Amino acid sequence: MEKNNDIDFYYQFESKSKYFKLSSYKIVLLAMIIALNLILSIISVWVFQWIAIIGFLRIEISFITYLICWKTINGFYAMLIITPCTWMRYMGFDPNVEPVGLLSMNLSDLFIMGCFILFAWVFTIHKSFKNVYVKIFIISLIICLIGSLFNILLNFTFLLDLYSFYFGVSFDYLKSWWYAGILTGYVYLKYMINLIMFISIYKVLNIISKNDHHNNK
Repeated sequence: MEKNNDIDFYYQFESKSKYFKLSSYKIVLLAMIIALNLILSIISVWVFQWIAIIGFLRIEISFITYLICWKTINGFYAMLIITPCTWMRYMGFDPNVEPVGLLSMNLSDLFIMGCFILFAWVFTIHKSFKNVYVKIFIISLIICLIGSLFNILLNFTFLLDLYSFYFGVSFDYLKSWWYAGILTGYVYLKYMINLIMFISIYKVLNIISKNDHHNNK
């Protein structure tokens, strides 16, 4: 995979301050990414709520903004903005917002993004594939599989119990193989849509990232 800002973190421990430092260019870029996240969240609410899977598993296209942040800034800030961007839905644009659903999305996005950063680093180290698009696609398939298992674990261990407590209705009937299968399909659908969108604009993001390197020289 083409070199991005995360390589500085893994290989140049003596320049940690440079990794975390935000130039004026990156501050503007980060603000634009957060604004884009808000826009895509609103679109997700008002478009995909009508086609939610079994009524409450809604597709979100805002995850792409964390991938954009990883590519153009670095992995630390990509992980950092996930939680505030998730809970921005309490600003009033989501009529169906509730804390358990946001907690689920928050934990899932953090885990998937963390896995993406990890596998992107591993693939960069080993240089298994020369084509960056093939690398990202393979990483996408791997993290969606791991993410599916993680989401099943979250739901079956405590999230469905939290839903039962919050809504006052038992959701124990969802602790079944058919729901696990639906969750797996949902995770693949949600994150693959975002990852394919990311792949489609990767070349542009690479140019933006290189421009920042030139500006800092």
